[in-house]
Amino acid sequence: MNSVFRRILPVVLFSFLAASSVYSQGLQTAKPEDVGLSSERLKRIDTFMKKCVQEKQFAGAIALVARKGKVAFFETYGMVDIEDGKPMRADNIFRLASMTKPITCTAVMILYEEGYFLLTDPISMYIPEFKNPRVPDPDIRRRSVFRTLYNCPREKGNNHP
Repeated sequence: MNSVFRRILPVVLFSFLAASSVYSQGLQTAKPEDVGLSSERLKRIDTFMKKCVQEKQFAGAIALVARKGKVAFFETYGMVDIEDGKPMRADNIFRLASMTKPITCTAVMILYEEGYFLLTDPISMYIPEFKNPRVPDPDIRRRSVFRTLYNCPREKGNNHP
């Protein structure tokens, strides 16, 4: 679960920023199918976020998925303040220390979506310094773009990057 949490954390952080923007701008909403998304697949986000809050992976979160300028999924989870028992609200404002990873990941995923690379490509295709590493980690040669971006170590029994 920790590796999944680390993978989704940049998305969650980006969602915090996007959610406050959506709330303040009053963007239009749409049914997921109207903008080319699947309601069934969006329910997976809902299930995952509820499970993370329930397992105390994080206290609360806001998730937002928008496409074609319309919001297809926008939910709040958990608490914004556990001690005071304040639930998460759609208009909560968050202080973010660093936006580097969410912005970089979003930019990279746009490039991926446009077909510029595969997530399984060796990182050395794009950063030549990774081609012949001089580090004690022999697996670094096989490091994929996905694992490099999200800093996810390969887990035992996990065959995807």
